[in-house]
Amino acid sequence: MEELNVGVIGVGFWGQCHTRIFHEMKKAKLIAVCDINKKLTKSVGVRYNVDWYSDLDSFLKREDIEAVTICTPTTTHFEVALKALEYGKHVLIEKPMTNTVKETEKLIDTAKSNNLILTVGFVERFNPGVKNVKKIINEGKIGNPVLIYSRRVGPFWPDRVGDVGVVKDVAIHDVDIFNYLFERKIIEVYAVGGALKHRFEDHVNVVLKMEDELFGFIESNWLTPHKIRKLNITGSNGILSLDYTSQEIIIEDNFKARKLKNEWDEPLRIEMESFVNSILDDAPLEVTSENGKHALEVAEAILKSIRKRKPERVGKKRAQRVAKLRSLL
Repeated sequence: MEELNVGVIGVGFWGQCHTRIFHEMKKAKLIAVCDINKKLTKSVGVRYNVDWYSDLDSFLKREDIEAVTICTPTTTHFEVALKALEYGKHVLIEKPMTNTVKETEKLIDTAKSNNLILTVGFVERFNPGVKNVKKIINEGKIGNPVLIYSRRVGPFWPDRVGDVGVVKDVAIHDVDIFNYLFERKIIEVYAVGGALKHRFEDHVNVVLKMEDELFGFIESNWLTPHKIRKLNITGSNGILSLDYTSQEIIIEDNFKARKLKNEWDEPLRIEMESFVNSILDDAPLEVTSENGKHALEVAEAILKSIRKRKPERVGKKRAQRVAKLRSLL
């Protein structure tokens, strides 16, 4: 069986999840791990019997490492990913792709010019419950979608680095899910939020307008005592609800409410297997770098809307540049 040699950069809580899955995966061979915390990366390397590094260049110089996943703080994503691409590695970056759209565009160009795979870790796309929801929508079982509401709330994790707020760390999952489920871009947002207990915004409520006049609502925070991950979709013929954690789906119509039986599976494992297979089999990516860019554009528009206290167009500056160029033709 063909095998992909991989490494993990950043071995905090989520990076250790990557390490575990790569270690267990049949089509991947974990070669090494890297983290600036020497004590931590050594302990993870010893646990999985692989080489460990605290120096990024020494790690990336390993010619036997073909692909890496990046689980470092958001503000380091661009620098680390750019270096990995320049060393010729395929890259999966945990969300958000970078801290700014401009940085993401640079990574996309670098990956294309080097013929390398670049993707972003939107793990909810690989949630079996989400896959089933998309199928239900496409089959018209709840009629035409009217409104989408996602609630992603809970306490702040003590081991969270905290270099971005709840918008880019939490709400961005739902931004991507809305795009994925309905295959249309978000074009305008209106958001309110603030920082009650943290350096960055820790609560946000967002109204999103998508193409073809479909509307969504996102509630995210780090303030709710208990973790809640729910999606509700109102259609012309019924209501659908999904619990992201249990992957349970309930459909209600005029006659009854029924639960759909789903076989639970680990979304992160499915995501990482997809990344490996896309490289080994030259298969299309399930999450493209352009998906990552659009989600970040929406996140930046949400943050602007909070600051300005008014609706914000997504990709406004780019749209203005395009309009100006067209006026000159």
